[in-house]
Amino acid sequence: MSVNRVTGLTTGMDTDQLVQDLMEIEQARYDKIDIQKTYAEWQQEAYRTTINTIDTFYGKYFDVLNQDNYLMSVSSFSAFSATTLVAGESKNYVSVEGSANARSLTHTIQEVTQLATEDEWRSSVTSLAAVNSGKITTGAGGTIESLQSQGLKFELSIDGNTETIEIIDPELAAIATVDDLVAALNTEIENVFGSGYGDVVKKTTDGTNEYIQFDQPGATVGVYSSTDSTTLTELGITSGRTNTSYESNTLKQLFGITDADLDDFSINGVSVSGLSSSDTLDEFMEKVNDANTGAVLSFDSLENRFVIKSDGTGAVNNVDFSDSEDATTIFTALGFADVEGDGTTDDAYRVSGKNAIFILDGQTIVKSENSFQVEGVKYTLNEVYTGDDPIKVTIENNTDAIYDKIVSFVDDYNALITTLNAIVDEDKNDDYEPLTDTQKEALSDDQIEKWETEAKKGILRRESNISSMLDEMRRVMYDSVEGSSILLSQMGITTSSDYTENGKLIIDEDELKDALENRFEDVVTFFTQSSDNPYLQTGTASERYSENGLMQRLDDIISNQIRTSRDTLGNKGYLIEKAGIVGDTSATLNTLSKLISDYEDRMDVMLDILADKEERYYLQFSNMETALAKLQSQSSSLVSMLG
Repeated sequence: MSVNRVTGLTTGMDTDQLVQDLMEIEQARYDKIDIQKTYAEWQQEAYRTTINTIDTFYGKYFDVLNQDNYLMSVSSFSAFSATTLVAGESKNYVSVEGSANARSLTHTIQEVTQLATEDEWRSSVTSLAAVNSGKITTGAGGTIESLQSQGLKFELSIDGNTETIEIIDPELAAIATVDDLVAALNTEIENVFGSGYGDVVKKTTDGTNEYIQFDQPGATVGVYSSTDSTTLTELGITSGRTNTSYESNTLKQLFGITDADLDDFSINGVSVSGLSSSDTLDEFMEKVNDANTGAVLSFDSLENRFVIKSDGTGAVNNVDFSDSEDATTIFTALGFADVEGDGTTDDAYRVSGKNAIFILDGQTIVKSENSFQVEGVKYTLNEVYTGDDPIKVTIENNTDAIYDKIVSFVDDYNALITTLNAIVDEDKNDDYEPLTDTQKEALSDDQIEKWETEAKKGILRRESNISSMLDEMRRVMYDSVEGSSILLSQMGITTSSDYTENGKLIIDEDELKDALENRFEDVVTFFTQSSDNPYLQTGTASERYSENGLMQRLDDIISNQIRTSRDTLGNKGYLIEKAGIVGDTSATLNTLSKLISDYEDRMDVMLDILADKEERYYLQFSNMETALAKLQSQSSSLVSMLG
């Protein structure tokens, strides 16, 4: 705290050293607060390390997203091996998976008669995803004669590559029909673009007139006028037209649909609102699909047709819009046939949704889906099977997998309580305390590290929250669970008789496997049972504890300590409230952070006090120097006068 000053000129005293000596007592008060602050910081660090250790264990066995180790639900114990054999050979007609509720583990499937399917409607082929010409006429004054007199030349673009397509005599003069025109164009396009592009141009008809269209599935095709050529005008095609131009056109432009046609549009009795004739095709389909009608409408640009599919499989999910006159009108305009259910198909087809049908243990089972559960066994039908030999299904508990999961849990539980007991039992070394800055200046980094290692020992000795958690965890290993007639000890899991191991669990492999084989449901209930009383509900803690299984009890105990959510009083877990954790609001809002902040405030105040005292000491010595100098001067004058 001292400042360099010129002092002691009269007295010859080392004023700086004197002030420093006087300030040592005051500095000791500051250092005491600094030591307390450092110790609080060490405690917070130790708490947070402990919280992370507990949370690692918790996340492994109590997080539903970690299904490999999760032990809190019945499905966690659904480890079964299953075989489906036909005449002794493994087949995949049916996939089978057992659950903890499986009643019988041997079944016979005589037949898979039918798979569940979606209801699917496909429209007739449209000309939307193509560049379409106007009516092509032949004969005198017709389109082909005009092309022969004016010349046939235009620019064709396929996936951004643009080339000139030109047909000249004698090929041009030989064109007499629309089929001839299509063949000549495709020949020239393949010559220019290469093999595989010989079917870009197609002939279409409306039953009376003939047209041509340009399209290459999976590619973007566009046509453009060539300089000094009237070919596109003769064909009735606007320059710049592409096979994706339809995407920006409205329903009115594409199909002549009006707003009145959309007033009462519904599918499966579900109204679709907000439709407009000015919607593009994508906007229309998005509104229909967002209405959750049970049907999905799409446009397949490769096949150039619309598709309607039911959301689900089975006859119960068949699509029906026959009761909506507007929907019938719209879907007829889109090219769907049989919208009124009269059996006509025209150019479109529909495959109605079917139910899954199979014969299990002599009983005919009908389901709307291909995957379903019967008596605790999940079946997934993959293929139709009507063979002479039945499908034999065998399901066996995979006790090895469940055994390994329980053993892993016990091992990690033992490691956790060993770590926590070491923390609360560690002796404190009272000969060591945090070093002050002045003390650190006299030591090497290695010496400081060794000192602080000793000073941190026992920093959480007899910590009440951790000790309480350990006691509660040990208790649940002895208690029974309502609804289960088995105890942990009857599964071959007991606590060590060595009291120094503080409740470490010991597993008898044979007894545990026997329990899993012969008392499986009791084991599952003991581990997974859950009370209907919510966690932290006032006045139900005792009842909830007795109704909960082992894992739910441990979940509550651990959550009480490291929970980051708040209870009805606004409190988080006890350890979180004490020290907080990084990544949560508790990082700064906790007991130790407040204590550290208080120490820092006191140290700031103490620094001001020390500065004032040091300045006062220097002022006192300065005044003494001045008085002595004055006295010395007077003395010299008196001696001089007395000569």
